[in-house]
Formats: sequence, C-alpha cells, structure tokens
Amino acid sequence: MEDVGKNLNHMLDKRNYRSQFSAMMSEVLEDPDVKAFIQENQEALTEADIQKSYAKLYEFVQEKRKFRINDPGMIAPGYEPRLALNFHFIDVTYVPTKELLAHQKQEEIRGRIKAMDIPKDIQEASFADYQQTP
Repeated sequence: MEDVGKNLNHMLDKRNYRSQFSAMMSEVLEDPDVKAFIQENQEALTEADIQKSYAKLYEFVQEKRKFRINDPGMIAPGYEPRLALNFHFIDVTYVPTKELLAHQKQEEIRGRIKAMDIPKDIQEASFADYQQTP
C-alpha cells in the first residue's frame, strides 16, 4: 500500500503548485492593508497564526479588489471587507457601506406607506426626479 502523504507531496512538487502558492501568498502579504493589519497586531499574532489565516487573507485581498471596482460577483455586495483578529486567527468581516445604509433606510421609509390603486411610477416618484415646467 502506498503512502498517501508522499504521493500528495510528489504531485504538488510535480505540478509546481508549491511555487504558485508561494507567489500568490507573497503577493497577498505585500498588500498594504494586510501589511498594516499584521504590523498593528504583531504582538498578538505568531507566524503560525498568520499561516493558518492565509485563506482569509486571500479572501480579503480578492474581495477588496472586487469592492473597489464594484464587481457584482462580490460575496457581500454593499459591504466593505475588513480584517479582524479573532482569537489568534485573522478573519474577514463585512461592514455595511454608507450607501447601503442610506438605501436600506430609504427602502424602510418607502415600505411604511402602502398605496393601492396608484401607478407604480407615481409611487416611486421623488424630488430628485421632479422637473419643473414653466
């Protein structure tokens, strides 16, 4: 019977996955926000803690990039990704943006009024759409 660990290591070396992973993680660790977070929390984080958090750091960098370009493929549209320390583990939290909060408040106000037999375009009218005619 063959050793699974040896076969896995052989496959990782053969297909050059280790070097690709190392290049990807060095790119993630060079991100200014990641660097600042690690520097800020250097007393609470060990190198092992950082290594265990590689997946979350990668998620943060990818979601931050999507957030900046307003990519609809984000995990949580309308929420900005932030790094947080969670018991010796780096985690990604998502904080609602001001635009999302304003939109939610507007929807909540709009939901208070139920108008029947009024055309939808009139129900959704706002002063921003108002055009004064002479």
